[in-house]
Amino acid sequence: KVSHGAKILLFRILRYPNHIEMLHALKALVHDLFSLFFPKLCLGCNGEVLFSKNCLCYACEMDLPKTYFHLIVQNPLKNRMAIGPQLKRCFALYFFESKGALERLLYALKYQGNKTVGLFFGKN
Repeated sequence: KVSHGAKILLFRILRYPNHIEMLHALKALVHDLFSLFFPKLCLGCNGEVLFSKNCLCYACEMDLPKTYFHLIVQNPLKNRMAIGPQLKRCFALYFFESKGALERLLYALKYQGNKTVGLFFGKN
């Protein structure tokens, strides 16, 4: 289960020996071997995550219940927050569902210190 990039780098090393390319190839091989025995699992469904920088598989990421409140000026969340200080804009990215993937993500971020989840929320 060696990645395509690792194969290309190995080919380059055999063809044009260079220390930097060799280090990149070795790093890719070690990463591939590590992920073969210890695959990164999706926090939503426990399936294998294809890209190591993700915390969810593509299917679980697409299934997260988005609110699209950022597209609505008078959204329900802003109406609820009208009791407190005046806010110009207020929105939530996702609807919270008990026992859902979002709850598992928030648990991993808050109690397990999973920084990958924080990066996931930061890019969205």
